[in-house]
Amino acid sequence: MMRITVTLVLLAMLLFVGFAGAAEFKGVTLPDRYDLAGQSLQLNGQGMRSKFFFSIYVGALYTPNRVISASQVMNPQLPKVIRMHFVYDEVSAEKLRDGFVESIDNNIANFSKSADAQKFLNLFDFAAVKNDTIDMQFTPDDTLTVLHNGKQVGQLVSAAASKAVLNIYFGAEPIKSLKTGMLGD
Repeated sequence: MMRITVTLVLLAMLLFVGFAGAAEFKGVTLPDRYDLAGQSLQLNGQGMRSKFFFSIYVGALYTPNRVISASQVMNPQLPKVIRMHFVYDEVSAEKLRDGFVESIDNNIANFSKSADAQKFLNLFDFAAVKNDTIDMQFTPDDTLTVLHNGKQVGQLVSAAASKAVLNIYFGAEPIKSLKTGMLGD
C-alpha cells in the first residue's frame, strides 16, 4: 500500500512539474520566468495587441517583482522585458517600424525622427511571422536589447530610446489592452 501511495505522489509531482513554468493566454503559452543577465524575472501580465479587428501579437511583461503601475515599470532602475509573441500570419518589417513610429509619436511628439529612435527602428529589418517572438530587454544601465526568436539583433544604450519604447505600452497614450493586461488589471 505504501508503495502505491509513493508512486501516486511521484506521479502527481511529475505532472505538476510538467505543467508548471508556463501560462497560457489566448492560445499562446508564455514562460512564467525569463532570465535576464542571470536575474530571474517573473511574468507580470499579458495582453493582446489587435488592430482593425485582427489579433497581431500577445504582449507580455517580465519584472523581478510584481508591479501594478506604469510609474513602477517606467523606473529605469527596474530591469524588465517586453515580449511580443506574434499570432498574425506575417507582419512586414515596414509595418513593424510604422507601428513603432506611430506609437512612439503618440507619446513623445516627433521622437521617432531622433537619431536614437532611428537606431532602434533600424533593428527591425525582418518580418515577424506567426509564433515568432521579439523580446525587448531593458537594463538599469540604459541598454535596450532586441532579440528575434531568441537571437540578438542589436542593442543601443539610450535612456531616451528606452523611455520612448516603454511609453508605447505605459505612457500617456499607450496601447491600452497591453497596458491593462501587462499590469495584470
